[in-house]
Amino acid sequence: MAATVEDLRVRVENLARTADRQALHPIDWYRFYEIVIFAVQEGLDRQFDSADLAGLLKESGFSPDIVGRLTFMYSHGGDLLRQYLAVAEMA
Repeated sequence: MAATVEDLRVRVENLARTADRQALHPIDWYRFYEIVIFAVQEGLDRQFDSADLAGLLKESGFSPDIVGRLTFMYSHGGDLLRQYLAVAEMA
């Protein structure tokens, strides 16, 4: 069964329920990296971009600083992962 944007939203909402919304713990960051990997591997990052993520994080009560950090990592981390996967595929 193919993953959907709703599956991605659920993962972000699960993170939002358990994370410290003012200062992320290293475990929160690890869980977020798993979200980025999931989004890229499933091709959902093109349907659910960093602006969508920012809106969901703001609604969940994350501080503006954390929203900025997470959306930066979602966008640029996703770019880096796609580049890595493309290089690995060529090898």
